[in-house]
Amino acid sequence: MAGIVINLLSKPELVEAAKVEWERQMDGRVYKSPLSAGVKPPLDQLKKQH
Repeated sequence: MAGIVINLLSKPELVEAAKVEWERQMDGRVYKSPLSAGVKPPLDQLKKQH
């Protein structure tokens, strides 16, 4: 995955191509997250319980 990130950071045309492909696949549809707007990620789930 790190290699992919390096490619994306060093070749902005790849990011643009991905955006174009996303738009093509969405075909005018709008992405709607399956999560409710107020849902927050459980960032404390790995904290040790005392």
